[in-house]
Amino acid sequence: MNGKSISIIAGLFAIGLALGTNHKKKFVNQHASTNAITIDQYMNRLSEFFIDDINNAKGNFFELLDMGLNPSDCFEITIARSPLV
Repeated sequence: MNGKSISIIAGLFAIGLALGTNHKKKFVNQHASTNAITIDQYMNRLSEFFIDDINNAKGNFFELLDMGLNPSDCFEITIARSPLV
């Protein structure tokens, strides 16, 4: 009885592990494809923040982007650099 119980539990564990890895792959693929923000979307967001001086803000954004920073970090730094009105 003890050996039979262990084999049933091990079988259920293997099935659960297989189902979990299958669903994990589907979730990771879906998550990566839905959260991609393009540079154009960041430019639109910058135009919402910088109504008066959009060209300067875009220049700062692209300067940071050329340094190799992540676009989301470039956006946050550009917003943080803006003078509060």
